[in-house]
Amino acid sequence: MKKVSKSISWLALILSCLLVSSISWASSETGLISAFITSITGSTESAMSYVACCNKTTCNKWTKTCKKCNKYKACTYEDDVAVPAAPAGLTASATSSSSINLVWNAVTGAASYIIYGGTSSSALSQIGTSTTAAFAQNNLTSNTNYYYAVAAKNASGTSAKSATVNATTLNAAPAAPAGLAATATSNSSVNLTWNSVTDATGYIIFGGTTSTVSTQIGTSATTAFTHNDLKPNTKYYYAVAAKNTAATSVNSATVNATTLTATAILTHNTAALLNNCNDLLIEAYLPNGKLAGSFKASDISSVTSHSLAGNLKLKTGIYQILIKDRSNGNLIETKSITMIGK
Repeated sequence: MKKVSKSISWLALILSCLLVSSISWASSETGLISAFITSITGSTESAMSYVACCNKTTCNKWTKTCKKCNKYKACTYEDDVAVPAAPAGLTASATSSSSINLVWNAVTGAASYIIYGGTSSSALSQIGTSTTAAFAQNNLTSNTNYYYAVAAKNASGTSAKSATVNATTLNAAPAAPAGLAATATSNSSVNLTWNSVTDATGYIIFGGTTSTVSTQIGTSATTAFTHNDLKPNTKYYYAVAAKNTAATSVNSATVNATTLTATAILTHNTAALLNNCNDLLIEAYLPNGKLAGSFKASDISSVTSHSLAGNLKLKTGIYQILIKDRSNGNLIETKSITMIGK
């Protein structure tokens, strides 16, 4: 019976020691004592700040409840927090031909975020960090698809990555057209041609009578354009810009062309004035009686108003045509014709 009592006494002593050892004491700089009671099976510390020695990283005897020693200096520590959850709501939006903006929902307990990106969804690498729920990636290649994911981070660790999203950068503005050439094709038209521009979906044509060509006169889906209804013998200036869905290029170099001088044509067609004519003298006179031109004709099958106009090279106006026999000077025929500019 004494042995049993002795055993019970030893057991009580052991239990008492275990209970005492489960009570740890921590001293603050002001001398306040905080007790952290642990059970025999594990810790149930509350999530709050605590005071311990500042030599946490250098002292091999440091514990969360470190007592003062000759090297003791009080520091306030925070209890460990949970690793943050993976960010949700990640979206990617292209803002230019070289930039994409990312935004996502803020994560509770996150101190910062790690951003992953790449041109393949299966090969993302870290491209940056952010302390806010937003990030912009710049210096990208135009018209290229990029993939992204984000992870949240704090002192306890890094979360899993968010769901992967993607965005395609916009097309870059095309280059300015090269090789622009302007050619007058009549007294009222000028033709334009230029070299094709990569990534261009169309072209804007500018023109005017001054070299500061800022007035749009048309568009073209090809590398050619004709400017009509112009004034005769007038210099016109031109420039062309290329465009696509993203932007419009700067203008090409400016070129110019001068429309042709107005020519004169008959107001109507006429039948032959003479047939089987030989050795003729044909003269054209202005209304004031001044000779405007003449030519000699021999062995022609017929004389028409158009043949007269072509040979006399008359300008705009009204003319009296005299057709004479060269051998004797006798008048054979007279004709009035009207020439107009074209």
